Parts: sequence; C-alpha cells; structure tokens
Amino acid sequence: VDDAARALVLTCRAADPSLDGLTRRYLDVVLAAIAPDGRCHNRLDVAGRWQDAPALGDWWGRAVWALGVAATQGPSWARAQALAGFNQLASCFSICRSIALSVVRGTRD
Repeated sequence: VDDAARALVLTCRAADPSLDGLTRRYLDVVLAAIAPDGRCHNRLDVAGRWQDAPALGDWWGRAVWALGVAATQGPSWARAQALAGFNQLASCFSICRSIALSVVRGTRD
C-alpha cells in the first residue's frame, strides 16, 4: 500500500483527467488494504493476496495521507470513497493513543 498511497497523492494533485484510470487503481489498492479495525496491510503479491497482517506501520500513515488528499483534492468521483476510507483508518486513532500511553507509562518505571 505504501507505493500506491504515494502514487495516489501524485495523481490526485496532478488534477489531470487522463490519469483517472491510474487514480482508480491506486485508490482501489489503498482501500482494499484497510482492515475492519482501521489497521492497514502493506504487502500485496502479484496474485492480489496480502502477504502481511494489518498493522499500524508507516504505511498506515501514508494511507491516511493519501486518502485525505484524495478526499479533498482528488477527482469528484473519488472523494466520497476516499473520505469513507479515511474515516475507517481514523477509527483506530484510539488504538494509537493507547499504544502511545503504554509506551510513555513504561518509560516512567
């Protein structure tokens, strides 16, 4: 999802209708990477199977970024889908907060 997210940002910011096919492909990959709990896959094989468990790595942050850009600057046909995906990713912000608090509390011991 990492590369697809970066590419989605580029195609959305280009605002070029000739790139709509690529934008659709990149958006589909980013959306498909999102797990129901808001975590995100990163590695997709050539057969279209995820090769990793969904997690909150740096690729998750790039997916948030890409869907935010697509929801605000992407083609009109992509905005609602991108916003829905962004909201699904945002559902795990409380998980991130819990992890951060656990780390901070652990450093106090």
